[in-house]
Amino acid sequence: MSVRIRNGETKMKTTIYFIRHGQTQWNKEQRMQGWQNSNLTDLGKEQADLLGKKFKKENLQLDLFYSSPSPRALETVNIINQSLGVETLEEFGFQEINMGIWEGKTYPEIIEKNPEEWHNFWEKQEDFKADNKGETFEELSCRSFSSLKKAIKDNEGKQIGIVSHRITIKSMIADLLGISKSELEDVEPNSVTKVSILDGVTTLEVYSDISHYEK
Repeated sequence: MSVRIRNGETKMKTTIYFIRHGQTQWNKEQRMQGWQNSNLTDLGKEQADLLGKKFKKENLQLDLFYSSPSPRALETVNIINQSLGVETLEEFGFQEINMGIWEGKTYPEIIEKNPEEWHNFWEKQEDFKADNKGETFEELSCRSFSSLKKAIKDNEGKQIGIVSHRITIKSMIADLLGISKSELEDVEPNSVTKVSILDGVTTLEVYSDISHYEK
């Protein structure tokens, strides 16, 4: 997308739609997923279908989708694409944070054994030590932001979608805005977060929007 400014020079505006996958079975059961997977629920599939239909109704002209290689993310983008038919590229950098031995366990199970690490994971990421044998937030930031910067560079002036995960999306948004991850609210299932980049300035336009399926 081109934007013409007052002196006649044309600047290229890049727009990114960060989309969290739809609700999964483990989301319902409050189990940590990370690199493991659980399938979309019927509600999760409906959420993705409604988002695709909303994008089509709004005549959103996406140039490309990137997706985490996780099956729940790929299923989400495939359902959205029933309405849009946009090319999709898998990108490992957009995978969820590795949660190590927490994966598959319920929230109460983790809290009982690791209350301090659990608190830091959600509230004080700078103090999270990844004693769960997963990734640190620094490691997540390194791989996800590296992939994001490349996607932005390769698609200057375009509109792209990135289908990813709760923690990874928060990490990328925080890195783009230069703020702490703890400053951001949670990212809802199948929500849309819209960011635009123009002349080196990043603008957060929409955060965790679920209006396409909110009753």
